[in-house]
Amino acid sequence: MNTTQSHIKSTETMAEAESGLKILFSLSLDLLCTFGQNGYFKQINPAWEKVLGWTCSELRSRPWIEWIYPEDREFTLNALRDCSQGKLVEYRNRFYHKDGSLRWLAWRISQDEQGLLYAVGKDISSIKQLESGLNYGNSTGSYKGSKGFENLNLDQQNFKSDFALLREWVYRYKAVSQISGQLLYEWNTQTNELIWGHNIEQVLGYSPGELTNTGQGWDQLIYPHDLERYRHTIERVIVTKEPFDIEYRIRKKDGTYITVENKGKFYLDSSGNLNRLVGLIVDITERKQAEEALRLSEKRFRLAVDNYPGTFMIYDAQRRLQFINQQGVKLTGVADSPLLGYTDEEIYPPVFQNIYVKLLQKAVETRMPQVEELTLTLQEVGELTVLATYIPLLDEQENIYQVIGIIQDTTQRKQAEVELRQAYQQLRLNTEAALDQKEAKFRRVFDEAPIGMSLSDLDYQFIQVNRAFYEMLGYTKSELMTLNGLTITHPEDLEKAKPYIRQVIQGEIDSFKLEIRYLKKNQHTLWGNLTMMAMRDQAGEILCILSMVEDITERKQAEEAVRHSEERFRAIIEDQTELICRLKLDGTLTFVNDAYCRYFDKDRSELVGKVFLPKMPPEDEDIVTRNFRSLSVENPINTYEHRVLLDSGEIRWQQWSDRAMFDEHGQFIECQAVGRDITELKQAEADILNALAKEKELGQLRSGFVSLVSHEFRTPLTTIQSSAQMLQRYEKKLSPEKKLKHHDKIQHAVLRMTQLLDDVLTIGKADAGKLKFEPEAIDLVALCQDILENIKINLGSKHNLMFISHGSCQDALIDERLLSHIVNNLLLNAIKYSPEGGTVKFQLNCNSSTAVIQVQDQGIGIPIKDQEKLFESFERASNVGSIPGTGLGLAIVKKCLDLHEAKIAVNSEVGVGTTFTVTLPLHFATNQNN
Repeated sequence: MNTTQSHIKSTETMAEAESGLKILFSLSLDLLCTFGQNGYFKQINPAWEKVLGWTCSELRSRPWIEWIYPEDREFTLNALRDCSQGKLVEYRNRFYHKDGSLRWLAWRISQDEQGLLYAVGKDISSIKQLESGLNYGNSTGSYKGSKGFENLNLDQQNFKSDFALLREWVYRYKAVSQISGQLLYEWNTQTNELIWGHNIEQVLGYSPGELTNTGQGWDQLIYPHDLERYRHTIERVIVTKEPFDIEYRIRKKDGTYITVENKGKFYLDSSGNLNRLVGLIVDITERKQAEEALRLSEKRFRLAVDNYPGTFMIYDAQRRLQFINQQGVKLTGVADSPLLGYTDEEIYPPVFQNIYVKLLQKAVETRMPQVEELTLTLQEVGELTVLATYIPLLDEQENIYQVIGIIQDTTQRKQAEVELRQAYQQLRLNTEAALDQKEAKFRRVFDEAPIGMSLSDLDYQFIQVNRAFYEMLGYTKSELMTLNGLTITHPEDLEKAKPYIRQVIQGEIDSFKLEIRYLKKNQHTLWGNLTMMAMRDQAGEILCILSMVEDITERKQAEEAVRHSEERFRAIIEDQTELICRLKLDGTLTFVNDAYCRYFDKDRSELVGKVFLPKMPPEDEDIVTRNFRSLSVENPINTYEHRVLLDSGEIRWQQWSDRAMFDEHGQFIECQAVGRDITELKQAEADILNALAKEKELGQLRSGFVSLVSHEFRTPLTTIQSSAQMLQRYEKKLSPEKKLKHHDKIQHAVLRMTQLLDDVLTIGKADAGKLKFEPEAIDLVALCQDILENIKINLGSKHNLMFISHGSCQDALIDERLLSHIVNNLLLNAIKYSPEGGTVKFQLNCNSSTAVIQVQDQGIGIPIKDQEKLFESFERASNVGSIPGTGLGLAIVKKCLDLHEAKIAVNSEVGVGTTFTVTLPLHFATNQNN
């Protein structure tokens, strides 16, 4: 796992904030930019190119004032001079488009405490064209002066809220990226521009302005041997459009290379073409170094133990065999794969079990090394003598996590020892006449023994040494004879051997065996297995001291290599914050590090030697099983993600990299897995996707609203303009009836525009939570009659409107304004979608607790598929054809009914008609106190 910071700085520089804002700039459909006092843009988003046609590089190449129409430059500069911290400046001006035309832009600009200016612009060219057609508003840019945030209108307050939310999101993103050490970036595949996250200096050492902002420039930083693989991956995912995950080396600012994991996903535009890539870069150098160190350590360990002439084995705490060297495989005559995972009781025949198993079990029970020389009788080879050593390895809690077993064949040494004893005993028993002959036999056995042998007096001075002894120490015979046993013995081991030597001399023991170190002529150390005994005459007097030394240096080196490898491995693994474990083919864990235990709140004894699978959703279990089973010699590494359910009930995301290890025969040995918690990363990805979805939805709503409102205004405005022109040009020629007709058209058009504006304002208040519920005592029947009469006056008598009421609704506590919205919209819709001459029934039924309002028409009806979204803003039925409307009426009805805690039901059939039924709970003024 990458190094995490212990805390997030409380004060962050604006340069870091700008870097984070780049990611958000690329997602907006509005024109966003930042600039200072040097006259050039500092940051601009891709929306500029869509609105003005100029690329981001072209816009940055010249002072921003040069892109503004000359007549609008002076008041633009005045507006910026008036901008100070906490003030919001609004103005409109014209910018040059690449095709030579002008585009009207509406601006809102604010300045932060560092003097950096933030600007948000909208393209209002179509609105200005509409204003020009109505001859109101001037045709040049405008500036209305600055405002404090406390004096802003509703839209401006929304801007302030959005701006604050934007900053909060940036700080949240920065906190996550600083903690995780992950670098977020975006690559615009159309402009080839790279945008970097704020913590680029933390990860790569470059300040935000120093690193290249093009894909080709990034390629130049990739390690040459990794570049082709990186390009091949990018080319492949561009075709397949699938997410990618690749590791490669990259050059930092100081010239050093780090290994990174680059994980990304491409996003498509509305046409299905690649638009941009959003990705994360994580420094995994430490993890790779740990893996490489582990690999080298394993390689050295295998070289040492495979060249060891004896049997070398590693057991787990349950005495199951985890490893056996090649010599051990040869001695057992069985391939190692069937042996691994089994105990000695399951592997060896009874003749071995009674010897090896007991000694191994004793080492496990006592947690102390056990060394014993054992004698075996086999039918094939006869009697064998072996030196069995079992060494338990303990963790910091003094628990056994592994046992090292070493079996060495000492038959030759034992035979030589026996022959020497026999020869010596025979020497003592023979007569003086036969002594020379027997002594010659003793010398022959002594000199030709394969192990080192010496005879010395009680002062440790050598009397005789054999060839094997002086050659293993690197001396000539004459050189060694001038020395004594004390000078060639390692000082530390000499003190250990003296008590045993004293006991032999005093006759307390016949002999002893001890592993001690000798100093060779070149001052290197030789490990020897020493057997020492006193040679006595018939009277029991000591004649000399016989020492037999077997060179066990290779075995000791193998043991030391194992210890060093294990200690280094444990140090590397335990220092990792990532979760590391090893497991066998059946899922049994053979090792877990501290981070793994802490994460799952388990003790190591609860995990090692057992099958442990964390709780997870069923579909995630399939992911884990599928990836584990897909490991093979051709595909030894798998990386995947899944969720886990912790005992606390929390759901966390993990990413795991499994590496399978196989022997030279392709048999599975074990799997090493490295995992890390990526919950925060997943949350950040989800936040980005949600932000993208919200931005897209907002853009679609904004575009649809502008298009809809523009279309709805155009028809009444055209009517007004046409009738006004007719009245102006032909005032004297038109009859009073035709003049009245044109005046009626203007009046109806104004009424339609007023209704549209009223709908827009009402839905805006409702969405902002500003629509108030203010009930007062009214006569509900009278209110409904007034609404119906107003509609008849304004719309004429083209439809048959029937009103029927039952019961008394006087002094009902109703919000008259909201109820007027409800009834007006239902009646106007019924009239609009009914044929001329059709009947619209309007019924009101009141009782002591509810009022039921029902509006029934004989119109076009509403398709069943459209009824689900009938009360959403801007939604209209698919069969309305050219009948005008905004799709806001029923949305307003629903929001007004919600404030009354009322319900509405619809029953409609296409071609027959529609009935809306409103059930309104009633409260009366007489019961107001209750």
